[in-house]
Amino acid sequence: MAIILGKKSLFFTFIALVMVSLFIFIFARGINVSNASNAEAFEKHSEILGNHVKGLEDAYLPMALYSSSHKAFMSLFYYINSTGSFLSDVQSNFSEVVLYGTIDRNPIDLITGRQLMFNSTFTNLSDQIADISYDLYGVSFSYSVNSVSLSQEDPWHVIVTANLSYDLNSTEVSWSRDNVLIESQLDIQDFYDPYFYINSQRTDQRPFTKSPVRYDRWTLASFNESIANRTYTHFPDSDAPSFLMRYENNTDFLPSSECCGIETVLNSSYYGSSALLEEYVDYSFWSHKYQDNCSALYNITSVKADFPNMKLNLNHTLWYGLANGSSRAC
Repeated sequence: MAIILGKKSLFFTFIALVMVSLFIFIFARGINVSNASNAEAFEKHSEILGNHVKGLEDAYLPMALYSSSHKAFMSLFYYINSTGSFLSDVQSNFSEVVLYGTIDRNPIDLITGRQLMFNSTFTNLSDQIADISYDLYGVSFSYSVNSVSLSQEDPWHVIVTANLSYDLNSTEVSWSRDNVLIESQLDIQDFYDPYFYINSQRTDQRPFTKSPVRYDRWTLASFNESIANRTYTHFPDSDAPSFLMRYENNTDFLPSSECCGIETVLNSSYYGSSALLEEYVDYSFWSHKYQDNCSALYNITSVKADFPNMKLNLNHTLWYGLANGSSRAC
């Protein structure tokens, strides 16, 4: 099935980098080093190189990491779509894609049929930064990426951290930096849910749209709207899988998902029937968590007629504000 990515995405362009670099370069060239003493010249060159270091670590490299990471997550979604298989290890798979554009040493663009990573890896963009550094400043920029890692501190963002070491060398000054941490933060609402897409037999391409309702402010009306609008929510005490876990089809509760588990409720008119004993929260439904435990489920009879046979466990019944108009399923 062909997939059209309709969400607006912001990608880093090196036109902006070149314009900023030219501005700094022109400013730097305005410093008259030739008329200064050796000590003054060294100090001026050091200042110029120091400004370049700040630009690298605060702007150029984070923007390059953002762009390559955004495309890497898109590529991984399309990879899961093309193969019908989830990732074995989202951390290592992502690292390989963002650095080399490959997965299990195979070019991911050939598997997905989309040229997302071609000349767009973090390595490619860092090499372009190195070329610009030399062309504009006469400064050699050499680097090595020690590691790339993923983490989450809240449900709606993923942090990409690259640990790298690099050297800057000019005819006058050299600068070395080891184990520099470059970070970029991505909004998960830019991406589609691979867990939902595969488990729905590739029929429901659902973006990670955040519900505007706070976790302790749910009502019957907002519950109905959430199903209709296909939004996601986070409950602090939930055992739902996080954004990263969903790339692995991992619904086993992990301490790392406590901050970041997200869930969406299925439309029971599409996915269910009166005879089906399942909870209609996505990760419970597809893991068959309550298939043999109907005494733990509640019929939610107060929802719109558009969502018949809706069933939730006790926690979700209370969290969604549906205690009134509910009864035990058996």
